[in-house]
Amino acid sequence: MFRRVHQALDLNGVPEQIPGMAVTPPFSPLAGVYPFYGRAFDAGEGDVGANQKVIPSYALWKQVYGRDPSAVGRQLRLDGTPLSS
Repeated sequence: MFRRVHQALDLNGVPEQIPGMAVTPPFSPLAGVYPFYGRAFDAGEGDVGANQKVIPSYALWKQVYGRDPSAVGRQLRLDGTPLSS
């Protein structure tokens, strides 16, 4: 499942509205869409109470992190909530 969302991404203390998608773990294999760098969601990450994760789009990774591979695994804030990427 998926739904389109707009969330505030904290960029150095300044929230910026970005478009995104909220998806369940089976999204990647069903849609045939996989992260350019890093990993897709694990099945357990869709369980109730599981820590939510973020997979930035290629465009966001390029724009915000300058394609830095070390950005994978960093924490970022969406709508004030800290999430792991």
